[in-house]
Amino acid sequence: MWNDSYLNLYKPWFESTEALFGKAFEISKDVSPETYKEFYNEWLKTSQNSSENFIQIPTLEYNKGTCEKLLVSAEESKKIYGSWIAELEENSRATREVLKGEADPAKYKEVYDMWINSYGKCLPSF
Repeated sequence: MWNDSYLNLYKPWFESTEALFGKAFEISKDVSPETYKEFYNEWLKTSQNSSENFIQIPTLEYNKGTCEKLLVSAEESKKIYGSWIAELEENSRATREVLKGEADPAKYKEVYDMWINSYGKCLPSF
């Protein structure tokens, strides 16, 4: 699911943003009302083209199949997020315990490593 979101949503947005930043840098070398107008028009065009690429409203279908797909998707999300929530709750509990005790840099490092490992499991790497 994350890869699909990345490829269809984030990647086009990053690419269009990168192009706009490059254009803004070039225009900043020659500051004038005309160049700002040119950049604004470019920004507007890029924004409209980008939103067409990653904001696709599905055709509305009110039938059993659509409802079943919604349910399957919700159940999959619940499993994923449920495991993340359980992990975060356990990390929070363990962190509170360490913070209640005496100052101990070794325990702080242990808690820090626990959090980093959890985020590594929850968030995909690219």
